Amino acid sequence: MGCGVFLYDIVEGKPTDVFIVFPPDKLESHNHLLRLILMTLFKAILSRNKPVEQKTLILLDECSSLGEFPLLESMICLGRGYGVIVVTIWQDLSQIKRNYPETYNSFLNNSGAWQFFGKIKYNLAIDLSKLTGMTVNEIISLKPNEQILYIENELYKRALLLNYLQDDEFAGKFNINPFYDKPNDNPKNKNGR
Repeated sequence: MGCGVFLYDIVEGKPTDVFIVFPPDKLESHNHLLRLILMTLFKAILSRNKPVEQKTLILLDECSSLGEFPLLESMICLGRGYGVIVVTIWQDLSQIKRNYPETYNSFLNNSGAWQFFGKIKYNLAIDLSKLTGMTVNEIISLKPNEQILYIENELYKRALLLNYLQDDEFAGKFNINPFYDKPNDNPKNKNGR
């Protein structure tokens, strides 16, 4: 399939799967190439002139490696109007603040969901307290199998964290992590579920 046909399918909102995977050691050295690919896809989506039947889902992990990328901010702010759901994954709020020092709240204010989990340190808990209205103590006392979830203006203070290793709906749908000998060695399994 030629690139033009592929981009036309994206513009038209035809069911299309695109997976772009960069090895972790190439995220920094190749971030300009990744930004170029994403810019091409984003501009194709933003050229839509009619509603699409099925929403386009864009999942972006390790967003900090993109650096400041104004078109990503535009997609987060405008994407819904073009039939797009953008999910960005960051390791810490400070990464968003570093890349978008003046407008980092745009990411939060235009997101349909926030999800915070893991060992939350005191400084991050202060920021999350301001965002969620939870107390710092509520946040830092989360158990390893709990998360803070904010979905479309609903705050779930202690939602259970999904565990693909143990939850029935994921049985047989994943490969064993090669960094661990067996599923029970995975730290995610030690979350009390």
